[in-house]
Amino acid sequence: MATNICVTGATGLIGSALLDDLASRDFNVTAVARTLPLQSEQNFLASNGDKFSWLQGDLNSYSDCLDIVNQQEVIFHLAQKNSPLTSDLDWPSDALLNIIPTLNLIKAIKESGNVPHLIYPSSGGAVYGSVKNKMLISEANICFPQNSYGIQKLTAENYLRLAAQRGILRATVLRISNVYGWLLSPSRKQGFIGTAINQIKSCKPIRLFGNPDNVRDYVYKDDVTKALLLSITSDQDFEIFNIGTGVGTSVNQLIQIIEKILNRKVAIYRDDSIDGENLTDWCVLDASKAKKLLNWEPDVSIVSGVKKMIENCL
Repeated sequence: MATNICVTGATGLIGSALLDDLASRDFNVTAVARTLPLQSEQNFLASNGDKFSWLQGDLNSYSDCLDIVNQQEVIFHLAQKNSPLTSDLDWPSDALLNIIPTLNLIKAIKESGNVPHLIYPSSGGAVYGSVKNKMLISEANICFPQNSYGIQKLTAENYLRLAAQRGILRATVLRISNVYGWLLSPSRKQGFIGTAINQIKSCKPIRLFGNPDNVRDYVYKDDVTKALLLSITSDQDFEIFNIGTGVGTSVNQLIQIIEKILNRKVAIYRDDSIDGENLTDWCVLDASKAKKLLNWEPDVSIVSGVKKMIENCL
C-alpha cells in the first residue's frame, strides 16, 4: 500500500472531502492548492499531526509541478476549473486552465523518474454525450462529448492513457456521474441539488434552466470519496471505471423528492438567460465494472442523500 499521497485541487469540494477521509488512514498526505491554507484548513492540518502537509503550487507552472510530484506514490489529480456550461464560453481558456496543467503534471512525472499511480476524476455525464436508446452507459460506449468540458476531460484521459503506455505513470480514470452533497452558491451553473437546497434555506425560489426533464445519475459525495480511495488498489497500468448509481432522476423528479421530504411545495423560477441546449438529455451509468474490480458500489440512494442534506442544512 502506498504511503506518500498528494491531492491537487485540495480546496475543492471533492478534494476537501477526500482529505477528511484520508485523515483516518495511515498515509503521508500532501494537499496541493494555489492558495495558502485558510484558518479552517490550518486547523485541519494541525489536528492531523505530521500526516498532512500543505503545498502552495500552480499546475500551470512546470517548476511547481516538479515540487508537487516529488516522491509521490499516488496522485489524486482533482484540480479543475470551469463546468459544462462555463467551459463553452472560451475554448482556449478552457484548454489553458485544464489541459495544460495536466500535461505539465505528466511532464514533471516523467522528469522525476518515479512511476506514480495517478487517479483522475473524469466526467461520466459529459464524455459520453447523447444516448438515444436510454440504456445504461458502460465504459465500452463510444464517447461523443457535446461541450468543451467533456472534450477536455476526454483529452486528459487520452493523455494519461498515452503516458501509461509509455511507462511514465499508471493511471486510473473515474468517470463520475453528477456528484452532490454540499450546499452550493445559487449563482453556480452546476449542481442543481446543492443550489436548490441553498435557495430553500434562504427562503428563495429554486432556479431552473435547461430542460427539467433531463435525466442524470446522482451520486452522493461519500460514495465518490470511497471510490477514489478504492482506486488506490487498482494494479492496472491504465483503467477506466464508471462511478454512478445506475438510477436516473430528472430535475422535475428531484423537485418532487424535495417537496415530499419538506411536505410542502417549493417556489420555482425559470432562468432563460442560461443556455442549456448543449447539455445531454439522459445520462445514467453502468458501474458494474467498478463493483467487480474495485469492490465499489454506492451506499446512498438519491432519496436518502437529499434527505440527509435537508436534515443537515435546513
